[in-house]
Amino acid sequence: MGDDSEWMKLPIDQKCEHKVWKARLNGYEEALKLFQRIEDEKSPEWGKYLGLIKKFVTESNAVAQLKGLEAALAFIENAHTAGEVVSGVVTKVFNQPKAKAKELGTDICLMYIEIEKAEVVQDELIKGLDNKNPKIVVACLETLRKGLSEFGSKIVTLKPVVKILPKQFESREKAVRDEAKQLAIEIYKWIRDALRPPLQNINSVQEAKKWQERKEALEAVEVVGKDANVMLVSMAAKCLAGLASGLRKKFGQYAGQVVPTILEKFKEKKPQVVQALQEAIDAIFLTTTLQNLSEDILAVMDNKNPSIKQQASLFLARSIRHCTQATLPKSVLKPLCAALIKQVNDSAPEVRDAAFEALGTAMKVVGEKAVNPFLADLDKLKLDKIKECADKVELPGGKKSSGGGGGVGAEKKPVAKAPAAAEAPPKSAAPPKKSTASASKPSSAPPKRGKPTSAAAGKTKKSSDAKEFTESELAPEACEDLAKGVLPATCLQQLDSANWKERLASMEDFQRAVETMEKADMPCQALVRMLAKKPGWKETNFQVMQMKLHIVALVAQRGQFSKTSASVVLDGLVDKVGDVKCGGNAKEALTAIGEACSLPWTAEQVVSMAFAQKNPKNQAESLNWLANAIKEFGFTGINVKAFINNVKTALGATNPAVRTAAITLLGVMYLYMGAPLRMFFEDEKPALLSQIDAEFEKVQQTLSILQQLATAMGPGLKQHVKSLGFPVITVLGDSKANVRAAAMTTLQAWVEQTGMKEWLEGEEMSEELKKENPFLRQELLGWLAEKLPSLRTVPGDLMLCVPLLYACLEDRNGDVRKKAQDALPMFMMHLGYDKMNKATGKLKPASKDQVVAMLEKARAVMPAKPAPPPKAAGKETSRAPSASRSQPTNEEVESKPETKKVKGGAPPARKGPAAKKPVGKAAKDEEDKSGPIFILIPNAKEQRIKEEKQLKILKWNFITPRDEYVEQLKTQMSTCFAKWLSDELFHFDFQRHVKAIGVMIERLESESEATISCLDLILKWFTLLLEYLKLLFSMLSHENYHLTEYEANSFVPYLILKVGESKDVVRKDVRTILGMLCKVYPASKVFPFLMDGTKSKNSKQRAECLEELGCLIEGFGMNVCQPTPAKSLKEIAVHIGDRDTSVRNAALNTVVAVYNVCGDQVYKLIGNLSEKDMSMLEERIKRSAKKAAAAPAKQTAQKGPQGSTQPTPTAPSSETCPGRSQQT
Repeated sequence: MGDDSEWMKLPIDQKCEHKVWKARLNGYEEALKLFQRIEDEKSPEWGKYLGLIKKFVTESNAVAQLKGLEAALAFIENAHTAGEVVSGVVTKVFNQPKAKAKELGTDICLMYIEIEKAEVVQDELIKGLDNKNPKIVVACLETLRKGLSEFGSKIVTLKPVVKILPKQFESREKAVRDEAKQLAIEIYKWIRDALRPPLQNINSVQEAKKWQERKEALEAVEVVGKDANVMLVSMAAKCLAGLASGLRKKFGQYAGQVVPTILEKFKEKKPQVVQALQEAIDAIFLTTTLQNLSEDILAVMDNKNPSIKQQASLFLARSIRHCTQATLPKSVLKPLCAALIKQVNDSAPEVRDAAFEALGTAMKVVGEKAVNPFLADLDKLKLDKIKECADKVELPGGKKSSGGGGGVGAEKKPVAKAPAAAEAPPKSAAPPKKSTASASKPSSAPPKRGKPTSAAAGKTKKSSDAKEFTESELAPEACEDLAKGVLPATCLQQLDSANWKERLASMEDFQRAVETMEKADMPCQALVRMLAKKPGWKETNFQVMQMKLHIVALVAQRGQFSKTSASVVLDGLVDKVGDVKCGGNAKEALTAIGEACSLPWTAEQVVSMAFAQKNPKNQAESLNWLANAIKEFGFTGINVKAFINNVKTALGATNPAVRTAAITLLGVMYLYMGAPLRMFFEDEKPALLSQIDAEFEKVQQTLSILQQLATAMGPGLKQHVKSLGFPVITVLGDSKANVRAAAMTTLQAWVEQTGMKEWLEGEEMSEELKKENPFLRQELLGWLAEKLPSLRTVPGDLMLCVPLLYACLEDRNGDVRKKAQDALPMFMMHLGYDKMNKATGKLKPASKDQVVAMLEKARAVMPAKPAPPPKAAGKETSRAPSASRSQPTNEEVESKPETKKVKGGAPPARKGPAAKKPVGKAAKDEEDKSGPIFILIPNAKEQRIKEEKQLKILKWNFITPRDEYVEQLKTQMSTCFAKWLSDELFHFDFQRHVKAIGVMIERLESESEATISCLDLILKWFTLLLEYLKLLFSMLSHENYHLTEYEANSFVPYLILKVGESKDVVRKDVRTILGMLCKVYPASKVFPFLMDGTKSKNSKQRAECLEELGCLIEGFGMNVCQPTPAKSLKEIAVHIGDRDTSVRNAALNTVVAVYNVCGDQVYKLIGNLSEKDMSMLEERIKRSAKKAAAAPAKQTAQKGPQGSTQPTPTAPSSETCPGRSQQT
């Protein structure tokens, strides 16, 4: 204590140098507080510590060092006069095991760069790369990368950094090599191809030595065939699978060299080798066609090894699943069927089964009529076996057998569904038409698919269809066969006629045929290949060529047009896009392909093809087409970097039309990207830059036009806020002050006419704040801080901006932080302190403390909401429209009692028609809510199950739900839930959820049938709340309903996640629901879910799952243990040695429950335990035996009066289960 009192009296700077670490720690803490208090950057106080900062970061004591680093960072942020301490950070901080120390060290380096000490920092970091400690090297590389990413290549000099890269790629440490790769990628973003020459020699470094040569040389196919080491064969197969998946169609040319070797290697019996080979050959098949591989497959069908024959047949079965009638013509099918029929009579049963499966799959795909001629020699038993296999086959797209063949599946199911399809039109004419048009196959019961499709947004449907539809490349013979089936014979004959009039007539017949085809029957690839046939795109007559290009557009618009089909025609279209007479038709076709195959992919192909040619007209018109397409389709998904090099080439072209087109395209891109686009062209000539800037300045002219529009249109602008208003906000991110000022003036003019409600509704405002542009953030937050105080109410969507507001409070830019602090009280005025405080729960602990402190300050200065307007004032008549506009917002945002108050007070304020509008709307809402809350759609649940099995939708399987799962559930619920209920269930305000659940509880009995039809969706939603579930399972038990596997898998795993919640109330409810679950779902099937729950990292979840397992065993006996009692109990017994006391106790209780059921046999079942664990178990069993002696007497006393009135429970109740009685 005496020593402490000595250094406590010392000044701060002397404490920081004291030999006692506690003194230094105290000194750093006081220094940190002092640095935060000093406001003047030139204060003499900074000078006292100038020489000490290096000691702050090189502190030897780990605890004191963290506080020293914080103090050093505060010094650098505020003083801006600090000396060079980076070498200390590199040598003493970057080697620390604590992540916090490294993070602070990196922040110090970045702060030095920010205060223009970049050269010193860079020199010290590059010196640090020579350090022997790999941790220091990794941290130096990471800091260099962050510095380059945040400050750019003008601040961080790239030349010395590029020099050291090859050496880092040679490092033995994987972490160093990985970080060097990340740094190289970052450098490549800034200097592009200039990085390639210095890295030319790094390949020699990556050469393998000794045994590794075999592993690295697996690119050579011979190794797969000759290497005796099965592990290397397995590795080789995985490499081939990866190559095939990555290269896709480009790998197809190598398939013929690889497939025979893989088929021969199927003689290996080890499962891991066979599995790897299967994955490889399946991946290779997707890069080519069955026709190309058929010879190799037929060659091994007569092999003596049964494993090879079996695997070849199984590969055929898997491949044929991906085929269609078009890709499996008779010429391919006949020899394959002949070989398979031989195997049907093979002596090995596994070969016979595989052959039956392959023939069954072929029958399912092409139909019974197409396959039967080849099966004439088979007896009835074998034919029945093939048909049975055909019934079991599930095709990837969920399609039944094709219409032409009339397969086994098609003969049974669609016949039953035909009357439903026929009866649909009389009920409502429009929906069935829409559904049949949108269905991919007529035999897929269109009305059934129609409802979900129409409920979903059109854009989403279109994009998902485009992603799903892919096809393999067809052989020329297959294309001709398909074309003959849909085109007139004269049309095909005259396609290549020498007489242009005959070719024109052929094109007219072709067009008429395409216009009359159904989408599902149109073989797009075959048609475009026929168009590309000689003379193809070299057609000399412009009329014929115009017609040909128009047909391409028609096929793309009306059929299922894949990227494979697009690749056939794109080259020809780009070649004609600059033609004076045919250019318009070529652009029309390109737009149609962009719509079918997505604009980003099409644009990338078109631009690269145009610049691969030497024709300047084609280049100019391709760029003009892209500029118009971006305006039409939007900028989503466009890869800007893919175009930059070609645009730069165009800007340097000698042809003025190409340069003009490039500048026009940049002007369109600037509308979407803003100022960041210009940095790609900083190196261009001044004259060219001035032209680019002139194009960009047109944005200002656009702003003035929008400003005049606002004045001219008045309140009619509301409907254009989303499309024209929010792009104005994007312009606030421009680096030029005059452009930002013009954008702000335009924004103010719009808001005067539209009010603020439309701007704050939806996610658009939060999306704008997400953009990490300091100009945009400070302007937008300043504008919100100005506008929010004048509003009486705001839409609930304003809450979406709060996390981004908190991010801005910690932004690197001081102006952004200041504007965010100014806006904080205004947000709080509308959202309330409690909501905003709750939103800090997702922040990191350090950030949370700072933000909560700012919230407390903002709470003190929070303005009051503006009072409602006076009731009888002369000036109010002019404001009537705006008041009536805000009325619906009040009803939406405020709670029910407040809504009633508004309705009651409205008539005295305004006696005109404006007062009646809100009341009428509210009455309408009430009428809507009086209807049924669930819509009973026949077979809707079965359709959802089928779609999930066929992977048409996301499988409900996650640890934490991502946005796409929530969106999918929302879309599914929109078809069978009342709209208002669906909106309430997905509202961000928890109170809305509570109200919605209240209504669902009220209607549970009256709408029980509809509730069961939507049960899978209800359970999924409740995996994302719990009182309702208790009543729901009670109702299901009364109805004698049993959960399906699909419903259980959608719900039980996520219910078990909730059992590990920190709140006792939640855990209590979950345990109650688990008890009720066994009444509607077999306990033996609940058991595996609980076993999975015991593997969680959450100790509470492990403990609760173990307790519940004990309850199940007590209630249902040992038969409940799945897959076997021995295996289950060994896994349970492992937890006796867990570090957590509650888990140990739960495991012991469960094993005791087993002992009570099967006695001493438990010791055999649990396997070998450590001496300590076994002694704990034996002690617990002894204690339980003493308690059990008194228990029977109690139970008989309790059961006496109840036995006559209560039936025996089907699941263990809380009384019979000690674990659950503690919870319930």
